[in-house]
Amino acid sequence: MKTPAPHKDESQRLVTLQLFGLLDTLPEERFDRITRMAKRLFNVEMSLVSLVDSGRQWFKSAQGLDAKETPRDISFCGHAILGDEPFIVSDASTDARFSDNPLVQGHPNIRFYAGCPIKAPNGLPLGTLCVIDDKPRDVTDEDLEALIDLGQLVENEIAMAESQSIDAISGISNRNGFIELAQQTLQVCQRSNLNASLLCLTLTSLQTDSALREKQLYGFARVLENAFRESDIFAHLADGKFVILLSNANKKQVSEVMCRFDNEVTSFNAQHADELEIEYFFGVVPYEPTLHASIHSLMAEAEDLMQQIGA
Repeated sequence: MKTPAPHKDESQRLVTLQLFGLLDTLPEERFDRITRMAKRLFNVEMSLVSLVDSGRQWFKSAQGLDAKETPRDISFCGHAILGDEPFIVSDASTDARFSDNPLVQGHPNIRFYAGCPIKAPNGLPLGTLCVIDDKPRDVTDEDLEALIDLGQLVENEIAMAESQSIDAISGISNRNGFIELAQQTLQVCQRSNLNASLLCLTLTSLQTDSALREKQLYGFARVLENAFRESDIFAHLADGKFVILLSNANKKQVSEVMCRFDNEVTSFNAQHADELEIEYFFGVVPYEPTLHASIHSLMAEAEDLMQQIGA
């Protein structure tokens, strides 16, 4: 087994890692959403945001793996942070660097590993976004591009102060946070030839009392979290206007999720009929790569549609 070497700027790298204050913190939806997306897009057993500390790799987000950390000297991510490009192992059982690694010979029986280095704004690697499977596999150029795009999402979240990306009232992404996540997601959809749709929702029953209005917006955000898929990206733009980007969803799946959403609204209204009842209208714009050069053009078309519906 080959033990990963220290990074060439290991001391400064560790200082940078500590400054971000992510180690040994609670899970956060902004990272969990990305690992869920990676696991689904690559159809693998495991997906992680791994932070490589001095003697361990610690998982800020983990899908398909219960462990919180593993020793650095047996980690794949310890190797991945030494380069600038994704680190790929197609079959660890036949790779001399890893064939006798305990993570290969025993649980979780790693065969395939692909890790994209995650860097701080100063260029030093903090860890990886990686996808792992217990079956050997190869990767295409499109796979690598998608992994890099998702890695960029993690970097954006690390670099972006939470106050810049999270709506203080609803507790979900604001416009800035949504644009960052959605733009990268559209790039993944385009490269992987996946469907996507932008759903816009406008509340028409906002309370005039500010305290009640805030409760109403917060409650509606929880309805969104319950109704939509874990990999969907949603945000409160302003004044009761919400957007949701549904990736890898065809027309039937969009219809199904809207039915689930309507049922959640009905349930919410039954519990809060006196003060917080929700009424809304919505519009859906399918993503067309030839028509929508960016998330901005897709949102502009959606805003035009909502103005027509609300007129």
